[in-house]
Amino acid sequence: RGTVVGFLVSMFGLSSAIFSPLYVHVFGSDVQTFLLFLSILTPSFALTGVIFLAPPKPLVEVQKDNDPLETKALTKEEVSTAKLFFKLDFWLMFFIFMLGS
Repeated sequence: RGTVVGFLVSMFGLSSAIFSPLYVHVFGSDVQTFLLFLSILTPSFALTGVIFLAPPKPLVEVQKDNDPLETKALTKEEVSTAKLFFKLDFWLMFFIFMLGS
């Protein structure tokens, strides 16, 4: 989890590298219009993320048979850092944090 959070939080710092040139080249010195742009753009990224992200699934599922005292645990696969780069959920969160922060 720490690696994933590190990647996502690093986009907080990189977002200034995206919005600073945008401010200079598109908005010039008009701070009021730029702040209005940010106040509309940032929540729109968060709302887009809410639409596309799925709720988290538990790491362990418990399967019950007919006997209420007997339970069997089925474990999910472990996720490594290399596998994250191929998952859509990671990239959705990555871009939401990058553009929305």
